[in-house]
Amino acid sequence: VCNEVETARGSSSSNVCERSLREMYTMPFEYSIKDGKALAVMVAYNLVNNIHCTQHPHLLTDILKYDWGHRGYALSDWGALHATAAAANAGHDVELVNNTYFGTALLNAVNTGAVSQARLDDMARRILRNKIFSNVLGKLTAASRIQYAADLMCAAHKQLCLDIGRRSIVLAKNDNNTLPLNASTLTSIAVVGTYANNARLSGGGSGAATCALAANLVTPLQGITAKVGAGKIAATWNTAEAVVVVVGVSGESEGSDRGTLAINNAAAENTLVTNILAAVPAKKCIVVVTGGSAASRDVWANAPAILVAWYPGENQGTALADIIFGDVNPSGRLSSSWPVSNASLPTFTPTLTQIPYPSPDTGVGYRWYDKTGIVPFLAFGQGLSYTTFAYSNLRFSSNPAYAGENVIVTVTITNTGTRAGEEVAQLYLSEQNPPMKRPVKELRGFARVALNPGVPTDVSFTLRPREFAYFDSTATVRRFIAQPDNYTIRVGPSSTNLPLSATITLLDARGPGCP
Repeated sequence: VCNEVETARGSSSSNVCERSLREMYTMPFEYSIKDGKALAVMVAYNLVNNIHCTQHPHLLTDILKYDWGHRGYALSDWGALHATAAAANAGHDVELVNNTYFGTALLNAVNTGAVSQARLDDMARRILRNKIFSNVLGKLTAASRIQYAADLMCAAHKQLCLDIGRRSIVLAKNDNNTLPLNASTLTSIAVVGTYANNARLSGGGSGAATCALAANLVTPLQGITAKVGAGKIAATWNTAEAVVVVVGVSGESEGSDRGTLAINNAAAENTLVTNILAAVPAKKCIVVVTGGSAASRDVWANAPAILVAWYPGENQGTALADIIFGDVNPSGRLSSSWPVSNASLPTFTPTLTQIPYPSPDTGVGYRWYDKTGIVPFLAFGQGLSYTTFAYSNLRFSSNPAYAGENVIVTVTITNTGTRAGEEVAQLYLSEQNPPMKRPVKELRGFARVALNPGVPTDVSFTLRPREFAYFDSTATVRRFIAQPDNYTIRVGPSSTNLPLSATITLLDARGPGCP
């Protein structure tokens, strides 16, 4: 949590107020534990408010285990422990990967009373509970590990990997319906750029381990070649009818931070796209952006079609070709806002050892763009399709509603195009008269729905009290509060495209005997 710096991650402190911590930075973990029922949490290297995460009782016990009811264990990132008693008493359960602090040192700490027997029992109970629940207790033999590795490479898992790759790719731009291409009528296509024949799996660090995937990797060039046949692959881009330029961000690695928002080899890639766009006869130019995070806008973004492919798995070339040639309708959505340039971002100094975090109303990402009025290059939640969708008929299960009770929000979405597709509807909430400053709007629900042409479909979101609430950090309260007020609900396909809007009134919670 609050691990925004990698270069000095073991010594930098993320200094954050309790409201920001609860409302923004722990929220993804909260939903993963309370709704997703995650069995374990890895605890990071960094410090939060000058206490290492691995020995932070407020994070590990107060929030994770008490407030969220986490029944699994907390294990350290690789070598992130710095103490025995302080970590154990804070709520840490497992040391990865050594036994420097939780081996003999832990036994000695229990024997001397520095760590209670009850705490040791709790650590063991959490580990055993997970092993029993996962049906692996007593079964992790050498043979079972070999079989497990073989099972991971089975046909069903490879298909799952392909499906996830297809659904994660974002169609960010598609001027003049450049995509999809028609494989049967296309005369020739070139696949060029830094990562044209590179199956990118991660930026680096622990994620670089590939578990013998090399024989299964499909690069963009290989995937497109398999789709159209080797005879249609042009030797150079200037002889091709269509050109796919595969670019990407670099410098993403565990233990280091990116030094620039620009794509890798930016000068060469921008020149390449410029030349392709100026060619006569004109080429259909598609830029594919790979990598795990945003890139700032540059000349490459002048291409009429842009696909954000991220790291789309071992079969990424097939997934990409399926999107480019329309065998699969794109349905990915951006999980971050992409800036026009560095100047459109808040100031952040990653070399500091004491890193101040913004207040909840200022925030980061789409919250920052909403507050400043700066327009991003690509918006959070954005993603196009080869069909079109219309939103209508926003309504509530009750209005007014009562604080402390669930509200069902329903909208009707119609596929107004000619082919089936998946839409990802997003719901944002704003409080109209908050007692404390709040963001302009906050994502409070999303739903992926498959829609056939011309069939209106109702899509519902459940807003629980937590979705209306802000965190009151005053010493006598210290809890989430959904206060009586008017709230604006907006629904649409991205954070900057929300065609439906309505106000719901939240009343005081029902008292005893109220209807």
